[in-house]
Amino acid sequence: MILLELNTIKEKYLNTVKNEWLIADNFCPDFLSEISKDTKIQNEQYIQKVSDDFQKHMKRFSHIPPRHKKWKQRILNMLENILSEETIIGIHT
Repeated sequence: MILLELNTIKEKYLNTVKNEWLIADNFCPDFLSEISKDTKIQNEQYIQKVSDDFQKHMKRFSHIPPRHKKWKQRILNMLENILSEETIIGIHT
């Protein structure tokens, strides 16, 4: 049940982001600055690591109900860390 809910949420947001990306104008907004090639590489490595960690944890979903709460809390903690520590899109202060 929890896994199905997370997949539904993931698909909803991925589709929303993809659609917005595809209809977006082909220019860089004023509030974004150009980044160096080194920073781009670091950002890509960060995204790959976070994605790999998240995928590994998703595969560890336990089919034993008492473990669902702990697994769900770990996913929420991972998301909170990503949103509070990332430096790519600067959504935090």
